[in-house]
Amino acid sequence: MAETQNYAWEQGEDAEVNLIYKEKATPEATALPVDLTGYSVRMDISKASDGTRVWTFNSSDNAGASPIDEVGSADNEAVLNSSGEISISIPRSLTLPGGAIATAVTAGVLVFKYDLFLRSPSNKQKKLLTGQITINPSTTLWA
Repeated sequence: MAETQNYAWEQGEDAEVNLIYKEKATPEATALPVDLTGYSVRMDISKASDGTRVWTFNSSDNAGASPIDEVGSADNEAVLNSSGEISISIPRSLTLPGGAIATAVTAGVLVFKYDLFLRSPSNKQKKLLTGQITINPSTTLWA
């Protein structure tokens, strides 16, 4: 079952989502980080009001998600490592004028929903996180 985590992002700020994926070896054991070498991750953000997807973050090129997701080196906003760490970089450009999230904010949408999936090297998928992202509008919109 996916964990729920809600976020508040300030419009115009660069942000990061950081987490460590752990699993228990046995019911009595403590949680241990999972080596994420060869894994991939994808996080879609959509409008909470109607489910329209506005952006996709992922660790590799994601055919079929365009134009919401870019293809090429700018596409790989998420990084995974052998210590179980997942880090997703959210550039301020998404929330500033012209950005995919800013367009929705200008239209009055301040609450978005997301979920984050992890895919193993053997192509098995697991939903790790789900929740809401609230955008706090800013007066200063400095690119």
